[in-house]
Amino acid sequence: MPGPVEVPSVEELDAPELAVGTAVLKAGAHHYGSQCDRINKEFMLCRWEERDPRRCLNEGRAVSKCAVDFFKQVKLHCAEPFNQYWSCLDESNLLQLQHCRKQQQLFDDCVLDKLGWVRPELGQLSKVTKVKTVRPIPENPYHSQMKPAVNPPTEGEYKPAKYAKRVGRPRAPAASPSPTLGAVPSGRGTGLGSGPAVGGGWSLSDGWMPDPPGSGPQLLWLWIDGAQLV
Repeated sequence: MPGPVEVPSVEELDAPELAVGTAVLKAGAHHYGSQCDRINKEFMLCRWEERDPRRCLNEGRAVSKCAVDFFKQVKLHCAEPFNQYWSCLDESNLLQLQHCRKQQQLFDDCVLDKLGWVRPELGQLSKVTKVKTVRPIPENPYHSQMKPAVNPPTEGEYKPAKYAKRVGRPRAPAASPSPTLGAVPSGRGTGLGSGPAVGGGWSLSDGWMPDPPGSGPQLLWLWIDGAQLV
């Protein structure tokens, strides 16, 4: 059974929270991603390498602090254009950016003039980048598993089973009754015989073999060169 799990204390889990809505987050997403890019990627690298959120509490706390500081700067210097921008997104259909390009331009100009922030180009934040970190590399950062040894040695001796397998043995086929009327030709031709009225009948592939008796009322069938005539 697994042993006890160490849970961080409440003081270690305490971090500033960002109490804003979806429209506010989407309005500031591009500039926030640019300003907190290194901190966010440091946190994601820690989560991927460690696979244990308890070891990434400091990185997660830094992400929360960066987000709070970002919106504080926006509120201090560009509150009016930012409020117009996120309000337009909130009132638009499905928070679509194309309906609020005018308000977006006013907000971008404000943060560029007062804070020196340049809006990142489309796809810039999605590029693969290297993260420089001072955190030590884990022992197994790729979480690879050791392969088992090929043909490991076995203990003891192999002995034959005491009882053979009795399940699934094929039974010997039962003898088929011979037709009551007519000849049994070996190939195609003309013959006369009896068989059931529904389904089955005679076969021309491996000789003429009737269905088991009692499978249906018997009729007289006439076969001429592969065609059935009743």
